[in-house]
Amino acid sequence: MEKVKEIGSPKICGCGQCIINEKRFFLVLETPVNGLSIQQYFTQVSLFRIGSEERKQALKELCEAVYTSGVSLARFHNHLPNKKQAFPKYVEETIRQDLNSAIQELIHQPKDGIEIEKLQTYTEYVLQKMKTSLHRIGLAYNDIKTIHAFYDAKTRTFSLVNPDHLCFSFDENGEVCGLPSKDVCKYILSLNLNRFQYVLNENKNVSRKELLTKEEVKIVISSFELGYVQGGGILPTTTEKECFFLSHDLFFIKNCRRNLPEPELTRVKDLVDISLENIRLQLCE
Repeated sequence: MEKVKEIGSPKICGCGQCIINEKRFFLVLETPVNGLSIQQYFTQVSLFRIGSEERKQALKELCEAVYTSGVSLARFHNHLPNKKQAFPKYVEETIRQDLNSAIQELIHQPKDGIEIEKLQTYTEYVLQKMKTSLHRIGLAYNDIKTIHAFYDAKTRTFSLVNPDHLCFSFDENGEVCGLPSKDVCKYILSLNLNRFQYVLNENKNVSRKELLTKEEVKIVISSFELGYVQGGGILPTTTEKECFFLSHDLFFIKNCRRNLPEPELTRVKDLVDISLENIRLQLCE
């Protein structure tokens, strides 16, 4: 654990744990966290009418926040020397377990447009592509979400809280085994999901409220990717995005909440090909 005690960016507040040689070790990193969560920045944009100057300014502030989060996350991932290895077996096993659980859910609760046989075939196809290529191994947060990410506009600093899964960046021998590409994909998915807010009405029915338009969310995601690249990070390959977006969809299928609207399954083509040029043009305006 000496390898991570001097991490300076992003700031982290919380506790992580790992087991080495059947002994449990705890890692505590505490520091004050200022600013607003990235999720709160999304809400601020939604307060203003689409096309208004106030909304454009709020969107610009959100893009600044996620751009800084990209720079900071890249530095976090690069804190330890990165190396390339084969696709970790434990990640493959987790995805297969989620597939089996998703199939059981689909048997009892079929969903329009999702055929079990095709889902099985596609999952095997993606896993085989992952197994035939090498992937960057390094320090990873493993549970990055917009509610865990904070940005202080005054100091322009980014912070993460609740790193409960940081311990999974190390194997039983204390060697680094995290996947930075998984962090990046999960954060992109979290940014995409924050396009909507779920609201409980007086009849205890859940409805979905749009916070940002689809085009606005694309700009936000591009801001993050631009920051990540300029911070020295390497964006996930298309195959890695396919894999972790699929993993996300399987998780939602197997954990279907019957009191919520049907989740929108991720369409890889909507997120994989977002161009950095789009945000560069926005920043120049």
